[in-house]
Amino acid sequence: MVFSGPSGAGKTTVFNRLAKVEVPAMESKYCKSNEHKIASDKLLSKWAYAGHWFREVWDAKHTRRNFLISDRSPLDSCAYLKDHSGRALELALLSIEELSKEGVEVHHVYMTADEETLLSRAEKRAKEEGLEEYRIETKGEAWDRAIKFYSDNKNLWHHTLDTSNMTPEAVEEACRTIALDIT
Repeated sequence: MVFSGPSGAGKTTVFNRLAKVEVPAMESKYCKSNEHKIASDKLLSKWAYAGHWFREVWDAKHTRRNFLISDRSPLDSCAYLKDHSGRALELALLSIEELSKEGVEVHHVYMTADEETLLSRAEKRAKEEGLEEYRIETKGEAWDRAIKFYSDNKNLWHHTLDTSNMTPEAVEEACRTIALDIT
């Protein structure tokens, strides 16, 4: 089960809450996967994350882990690309389709909130964790690209969860319910 959506939607918060109660969680973290500090709007930075993500999903299949959560997927990477978003999306979808043919089902939960809430949460997290990636992803063209990507690609998500007026506990419970539905 993959939590997708713009910065500030609550993906990492619910991921961390579920991982603390021993729900099998991916180790690959979206914002921590760019150790070479490649510009976050460049294809290479997103491709590096996609490689980590697909490898970890494949390894989970071969270690017989039947359920795994992730706080983003290669589809999310496409949202922030300055160039080649369409081609990257096509390749990510083809790769997810290949996983499916190998018996690995990827269920995307699109998490969102109203824009004011998203920006407020992302800014708060950027200050708390000192992560410049959140500041970059919530400003100007990068933000506009991401919001447009998520709006234009609503058909990619299996479930949608608006977290605007939800507590972290309520988001966690909603995600547990979705997990029960898909397992």
